[in-house]
Amino acid sequence: MNRTLLRRPLLSVVLWGFACAAVLAAAEKAPKKPAETSGIEAEVKRYEAKDRDVVKRQDEVVAACGLKPGMTVADVGAGSGLFTRRFAAAVGTCAKVFAVDVDKRCVDHIAQTCRQQKIANVVGVVGKADSTELPAESVDLVFVCDSYHHFDRPAKMLSSIHRALRPGGRLLLIDFTKEGPMKDHVRADKQTLLNDLAAAGFKLVDALDFLPDQYVLRLVRTNPNEPPHAAEHR
Repeated sequence: MNRTLLRRPLLSVVLWGFACAAVLAAAEKAPKKPAETSGIEAEVKRYEAKDRDVVKRQDEVVAACGLKPGMTVADVGAGSGLFTRRFAAAVGTCAKVFAVDVDKRCVDHIAQTCRQQKIANVVGVVGKADSTELPAESVDLVFVCDSYHHFDRPAKMLSSIHRALRPGGRLLLIDFTKEGPMKDHVRADKQTLLNDLAAAGFKLVDALDFLPDQYVLRLVRTNPNEPPHAAEHR
């Protein structure tokens, strides 16, 4: 047999090995591209940006909620969970905080950060466009921050929030004014919103003004279409 023919397969294997080594060496020397920021990481940065007024004044926001140990809270439109985690500390380990968001990535992110920070009293809930997906009469306070103008079906969502609150439960709603820099994103002015809230069974307790371009509304759950004086005299 021709020895040249025997050597050809061996030579091919050796050359193939050199080629692979060269490719690997080139790959190691090539500059590595920075990891791309995932969608949720970008959202977290936006939600917790230090120039957001609610982030700068978060202590006042939490204080406005009037939380007490043992209260059950729902953070509807929880986003990155910034306030969810604050609420969890305020109500104590024996209480519960529901982190509700239509974006499952946000709910998963909140669950992950709570595990990392050993926060055990937060329950993630993936909501719907027209429902919080919370059990009826299950919470003492619903918190909605910069999310109302995103509600695609505001009447149904307010109805769902009303249903989730216990009798006498409270709603704290923060959103942008129609006159401020976010006017193009705001669907209704403050009075229209108050009318919608009243129709859904909420009575305004007071409005706080510590945020420059946002209103802070504190409301209490009444019965839908109940005359205001009936709630005041109970």
